[in-house]
Amino acid sequence: MPGVGVEDRSAEGPHGEVLLRVFVPLKERIGRPLVVLFPADGSRTSGWLPSALARDLDAAVVLVRSPLEPGSALAERVDTAIAALRWAAAHAAGWNASADRLGVVGDGPGADIVEELTPRNRAESGPHISRQVLVSPTGRAHPPEFPAGLPTALILTGEHDPALSSTSDRVDALKRAGVPARMIEYPGAATGWFRYPKVSRRIAARGLDDVVRFLRRGLNEETSFRVIPAWDLH
Repeated sequence: MPGVGVEDRSAEGPHGEVLLRVFVPLKERIGRPLVVLFPADGSRTSGWLPSALARDLDAAVVLVRSPLEPGSALAERVDTAIAALRWAAAHAAGWNASADRLGVVGDGPGADIVEELTPRNRAESGPHISRQVLVSPTGRAHPPEFPAGLPTALILTGEHDPALSSTSDRVDALKRAGVPARMIEYPGAATGWFRYPKVSRRIAARGLDDVVRFLRRGLNEETSFRVIPAWDLH
């Protein structure tokens, strides 16, 4: 996206080198939000979503590219994700971002990672995550019973998503644990609608707008008071 700079970085992970790509608005701002993004396709993902989030949120967005390929074991990918999350939080100041305004986003297999990551990160007293976004989780994640105190969650799914039923069950489980959560189902959307925006520009644009609004509320407008808007309590 115009006005967004890009740099490739790497970090040491538990299973080798972790490749990252950082998207930061060129306009100077102190204390901007930090978003860590776990894509569906690992290193093959496009830059449209991270650059759009960086532009629209005025945030530093860290895209975790490898080794997150869906062919590897989920447990290993979660190990890598934890290392990337901690690295991003530790380096936030270098992009004029604040680790106190931290959100995570996962798409497809990346959403499975986020499902496993947030309870583990809390149990290990990792960086405080204010908000989490899961787009079309596949249903392959098997986190332990959701504890209270997980980040407020937005879950996006399509009408024809094969994991729609299990995704709805996950949202109910989050709510039973006292986690503010909302699910949005997009009519006409099938698997991959968010990672291939040209297939349905209208649906992808609406999804991006919903994600940006959700993260903006939690990472910009409400950070000081930890306020949870009423619409999140559905």
